[in-house]
Amino acid sequence: MRECGARFIPASHLFKNIGEQNVLVSYIIALALLVLTIAAAVALLTAIEFHQYIVLAVRYPLYELITHDLLEALQILKSP
Repeated sequence: MRECGARFIPASHLFKNIGEQNVLVSYIIALALLVLTIAAAVALLTAIEFHQYIVLAVRYPLYELITHDLLEALQILKSP
């Protein structure tokens, strides 16, 4: 009977020496750091956008696009 599908290959056969294992581990660590960096950047941008939502929609609910109230909410204009 013929074998069908993938065979299990022991980890010891995947690498010829320890140097190749170190390269793979370094690659995995670099990839993990890249993913964490991207996740942190997305989280930071989300926090900034949420803060803008709180300022513009909760503290100073606006009904027009650019008004005197918007400029005051963003502290571009000072209120008298």
